Amino acid sequence: MRLLHHSVSGVTKRGERIMVLDRIPARRLQTVRTAILKAPRYSSDGWEWIGDEGLKYLTKKRANKYLFACILDYQMEADYLWVKCREFLETELDDPDCLWDVVAKFPLSKWLKRTRDFGLHRFKDAAHRRVWIIARRICDEYAGDARLIWRNRTTAESAERMEELGVGPRLSRMAAGGLADTGWIKGRSDVKADVHVCRTLGRILAGKDLEPNATVALARRIYPRNPWRLDGPLFVIGKGYCHATEPDCPECTLRRNCLYGRKR
Repeated sequence: MRLLHHSVSGVTKRGERIMVLDRIPARRLQTVRTAILKAPRYSSDGWEWIGDEGLKYLTKKRANKYLFACILDYQMEADYLWVKCREFLETELDDPDCLWDVVAKFPLSKWLKRTRDFGLHRFKDAAHRRVWIIARRICDEYAGDARLIWRNRTTAESAERMEELGVGPRLSRMAAGGLADTGWIKGRSDVKADVHVCRTLGRILAGKDLEPNATVALARRIYPRNPWRLDGPLFVIGKGYCHATEPDCPECTLRRNCLYGRKR
């Protein structure tokens, strides 16, 4: 909570000083918040396995498959990765009821070979070993049932528990945020701050990309009630319009509020 009142400045890996953002007028932040919340976002049924329309009960199988894909959702095209996860889980592993038990029972060498041969993730052994380690922890700490991680927990508490398992801070926030979007948990959480969100929010208010910590802190200033609600629209805009190169500013719904867009 201290960061809510702390400078939102930061330093890039190349040592460049990012402009101080904590002096942005409150009215400007409010205008940007309104525009972002009105922008397109993924519907709740866009969350694989947990957001199906009419789903009233989240089974152990669905919860485990969802978390499995979340763990691997980095440094790859998200849509492609989630399709690959579904294919791997439902064809290679025969869609097990107790996914984490199945993964944990593999000797590590055989698990790495199985996933490598399938081509599950571009980082191969590093990503696949991480899944195997987390699987063993979920079996030990949550009886192999991902739902127990977030049962009776807030969104922030759920993300913290996932991070403790080794999921990583950004992916933990994303996984918990998806559960909040689909109504399985409630509460405030931070943005994931992936490349799309960092680029889009940074360009809107700073005219250039921000690094993740600065993005998280700035999102807290823009919408302290629940910064996570900014993540979906920023991701959609970043992926669909605010490209790293050749952004489609004329078609972007946030152009009027964007410092970068107004300069183009």
